[in-house]
Order: sequence, then C-alpha cells, then structure tokens
Amino acid sequence: MMKWILIMILGVMTGYVRAQEECPVVTCMTWGEASMTALKERKMVFVAVGIEPGDKVAQQLFADEAVRLFLRRHAVGIGMDMTSEEGHFFEPKLLMYPWPAYAFFMPYGDLLAIIPAEGLGRKPEKLLELGREALERSEVRKNNSRSVQFREGRLTDLLHEAEETGKLVFVMGTSGSCQSCLLMEKNVLNLDEVADFYNRHFINTTMPDIATKYGATHYPCWIFLNGKGKVVYRAEGALDKKEFLELGRQVLKKAEGIVFESGTLEDLGVRAGKEAKGVMLDLYLPGGNERRQLEKEVFRDPEVATFLEAHFVCGSYDMTREEGKRMKEKYAVTFPQFFCFTDANGNLLHEVGKVHSAEELIAEAQRVVDGRGSAVMQARFLNGERASDFVEEYIDVLGRAGKVVEAGEVASVYLTGKGAECLKQRKYWTIYAAYVIDADSGLFRYVREHCGELATLYGQEAVDRKIQEVWRVGAGRFVKETEQGSWFDESGFKEYVKRLKKEKVDGWRSLVRNARMEMAEKTGDWHVYTELAEERWNEEEVSEAELYSWGVKINENCRDKSIRFKAARWFALAVAEMEKRERLTGKVNLTSYKGFFEKLVDELIR
Repeated sequence: MMKWILIMILGVMTGYVRAQEECPVVTCMTWGEASMTALKERKMVFVAVGIEPGDKVAQQLFADEAVRLFLRRHAVGIGMDMTSEEGHFFEPKLLMYPWPAYAFFMPYGDLLAIIPAEGLGRKPEKLLELGREALERSEVRKNNSRSVQFREGRLTDLLHEAEETGKLVFVMGTSGSCQSCLLMEKNVLNLDEVADFYNRHFINTTMPDIATKYGATHYPCWIFLNGKGKVVYRAEGALDKKEFLELGRQVLKKAEGIVFESGTLEDLGVRAGKEAKGVMLDLYLPGGNERRQLEKEVFRDPEVATFLEAHFVCGSYDMTREEGKRMKEKYAVTFPQFFCFTDANGNLLHEVGKVHSAEELIAEAQRVVDGRGSAVMQARFLNGERASDFVEEYIDVLGRAGKVVEAGEVASVYLTGKGAECLKQRKYWTIYAAYVIDADSGLFRYVREHCGELATLYGQEAVDRKIQEVWRVGAGRFVKETEQGSWFDESGFKEYVKRLKKEKVDGWRSLVRNARMEMAEKTGDWHVYTELAEERWNEEEVSEAELYSWGVKINENCRDKSIRFKAARWFALAVAEMEKRERLTGKVNLTSYKGFFEKLVDELIR
C-alpha cells in the first residue's frame, strides 16, 4: 500500500515540475489581469517593455534556469506593446524611463526597478540582480502603508499656522519633468518611518514655483521655512530614506537657532582662538517677557544663527549663577539682558543691551566684524575725533550699552556746543530726550522755559515726560561713592526737595520716595528700602517686572530674616491675587510672573 502512495506522490510532483517548466515567463495577460494576479499571489509584476515577442536576446535571457526560477517564484510576467493603446496608458508608470526595457512593479503600479534592454544585453545575472533589488523594495513597500501628507493652500496661511504651532513649513519643490522627484515620491515619501517623522515635525506642502521664489536651481529641492517665511534650511537633489530622515533631523537642530556652547569664558576663548572667531556672550537675568521673546524670536532666527556661527563662538549665562555673576562683574553689566562681544582673550570689543529684533542683533554683531564696536569708538573719541556723524553714532553706542551717564555727558557737551535752540530740530531733540539727564544744565533750563513751544513740535506728553525724567534722575544723584562705600548727601537732597516744591513739579512726592528707595538700595539700608517699596506697592500701580526686581535685589543682598519674610509676603499675596483672577475669569495668563514669584517666596523664606 505504501509503495503505491509513494508512486502517486512522485507522479504528482513530476507533473507539477513539468507544468512549471512549461509555464511561460512572459504571459499574454493585460496589465490589469497581471496586477490582480500578482496582488492575489503577493508577487511583483515583471514587464518586458517594448520588447518584440520574437526577440532572440530576450528568449535567451528567459531560457536561463536561474532567471526562469526567480521570475516564476516572485513575479507575474507580461509583455507590453508600447505602440498599442494599452501601452499609451501604461507609459506614465515608467516615470520617464526610456524603453525598450525590463521593469518590475508593485501590483498597483509603482515602479520598483528598471533597466534598459541595451544595458542588460545578454547577461541574465544583471536581470537577476535587478529582480532581487526590486524584491527587496517590494517587501519594504508591503510593510509600509503611510506617506508624507502634503497640504494644499496658500503659503501665507501655512506660515501663519507654523507661527502658532512652532513648527516649520516643509516645501517640496518639484516639476513635471523631474524623474528624481517621481522616484522620491514612490520610493521614499511613502515609507512609514519617513511619513511619521515629517508629518509629526513639519507642515508639508509642494510649490511648483519654488525655484524662482527661493533661488533653487535643481529639482527636487527641499525648503524649510519658519513662521516668518525665513529659510531655515535648503537642500537639493534626490535622497534615499536614510539621507532624507537625516535631512529632517539636521533641520530641526538648525531650527533651534544659535548654538550656545557650555563651559567658562576661557573655554569659549580657546575655541574662538582655534577658529579665528570672536566671542559673543548672552548675559541675562531669568524671567520676563523680554527674555522669553528674545529666546522665541531672535535666538531662533535662522539669519541670526547663520551670521553668529560664521563669526563668533557663543555662550549664554544666567547672571544669578556663579559663572554668570563672574562675567557680570568682569564686564560691569548694567542691564538684565546684555550682550558682550570679546576677542579670544576676553578683551571687550562691543557691548549692548535691549536688543529687540533679529535685525538689531545682526547689526550689533556686524559692528564688531567691521571694527566699529564700542571699544574702537571710545578710542577714536578719546583721540579727539569730533565729526558730527561720528559723535552722534558714539552717543547712540554708549546709550545702547547702558552707559547712560557717559552718553549723557557726551550728548550734553555736543548739544550745548550747537546752542540750546538746536532742540527745535527733531534730530537734536531726539538725542536730548534719549540721553541728557542733567537737571542743572542750560539745556534743561531752556526746555522748561520753552516747553510750550517744544510741545507744539513734539507733543505735550513727550516734553512733560522728559522734564519728569530729568527731575527724577536728579533726585537720585545724592549718593556719593567713596573708598569707604556709598554715602548719602542728606543736606544736598533736602535742598533738591525744596527746589522741586518751589518749581511745583508734578508728582514731586513720588519722585522723592523713589529717589530715597534708590538711595537705600545703594547704601544697603534694606529696612528703609522695603518700607518705601511697600508704600509704593500700596499706593501706586507697580508692574510685575518691577516688583520682581525688588524681590531679586532683596534676595541677593539682604540677609535680615525679618526683611526677607516681609518681602516674601508681597509675592505670596501677589500670587494669591493672580490665582483669584484666574478663577474668576477662567483664563490663565501665560505671560505673568506667577512662577517667578512663587520661586522667590521659597528662596526668601529659606
């Protein structure tokens, strides 16, 4: 019995082998029939494109045992007459490759691999190599179901969305005649890993006119834009999966903006010396809208990052921490946000505070590159240069560096030399309003005597504000610095208060209180400082930023526990008031100082 069973099995297998041998490599199926068959059998479609049925070279290729075996196992083979109507509709699937050729496709028509008939010749091993390459790609395709989602719509709308979400807009530049673009779409953009990465991190779109708009010269091109429409990164040319993912990662890194190095000033100097660059130091006190805006808008600007990377080694330091404190003292920092530009040895080349935009920061850095930093300007001034354009520029540089006393002195001499009536010209009034704060100068006397006339030129509010500023600054000049420390000229201050009353200065009481508060800070009388601060808080509208600055000063300089506890109480009450408003309105103010106040409470009572 067993013998007959074995004979039957052998007979069936022999018939199967003969059937396989007789099965042709290229069938008479249409593209549609071959696609359906391949889909059911989980195979590829092999197409002899534009190959004549009796082609002897093709017959020799298909007669090769290894070729026949591979194609029967992994593909459904057909021939395609490119002169027929079916050939006309089939041609776009070739993605502009010439024929006659041999090609492998996914059942739904995506090209996997192709080789011209002329390039293949009589070498079956090349066809096998092509088939194995196509098979590997087809397995990848079978395991991938997602693709990069390209959005339609106006670029301005997409940029607005990018601004709100913090993402970048990824623009793929293509053209109808770009074969590499088509291959990228078929072989890279529809891979799950690529799709998930680009869909998660970018707002994707296509733009046919990308070349003219952003200066690309070849397709495909890849343009990454921030919410303001600035180019963060640009690349061209076809990429494989690994390269395309790496491109995306590079872009995300680039979008972080300025690369701030860690380490000490000396560490930055060593690197700067090796790379023949300068050093830019970002020195700051944490917190506040200005700092947050700087980090969000300016530091992440691609033009800023590119310019600074080319010319400087950059470091960022919190001036409440050890290294930041050391730099604050070394460079006599005067603003809560300050930029110092130095050479590799730490010698100051330029300094500036209150940078509000990317354009401003680039302009300040360009000064250093051009040799027009504050140190050079000062040397030229001390050497006697007095050309009007130079002096006006120097005054502005001093002011932007926070050296308001020096700027005021230079400006006062400069304007006095032109005569007080020069203030009727807007150019000179602007300099005076920005920098001159001497209550005893002839310029201030002229402003008070001609305030009505000046008000018609510049507005009553502007003139009144300047007069108030001069009185306020004048009230704070009675602290004298000596070798033994700060000393308060009480008698001189009393005479100044009499002058304020005599001149009937608006708000003179507030001016006096503010001045006494500044004097208490300078002389270290924190008991008087906190009493005056509490008076102001109870009687005037004090901004969160100013209140926070009071707390920072007390926290850093006063060790008296009773005073620290009193200050902690201010911030605890302020936080409670903020939370009350949040409950009543149902809205959380993300720009408030609530978090900073809570931290100060902990530090003050620690």
